Amino acid sequence: MATVMENMKKERAIMRRLHTKIANEIESTLEKEIRICPELTAAWSNLDEINIKLSELNDKIKSTMLDEDIREEELEKEILDVQKYTSNGV
Repeated sequence: MATVMENMKKERAIMRRLHTKIANEIESTLEKEIRICPELTAAWSNLDEINIKLSELNDKIKSTMLDEDIREEELEKEILDVQKYTSNGV
């Protein structure tokens, strides 16, 4: 049976895939040099919503890890993973 932590990590993985897909759609649209278009506005709005959800999930996972008294090395790995993902702009 999956733990709460595993379920949150699965949900975050899905949100990251959606984030990457939308970011790629935006990049593709920008490459076509379309300056003003409804598709880009909608994609940007979707990306913003996913960023908010990702941030919330990251906070919940970190909080749960602290509550479950996870080893410091595991917590550090999790924090570095989040930082790596967010610093890549994806």
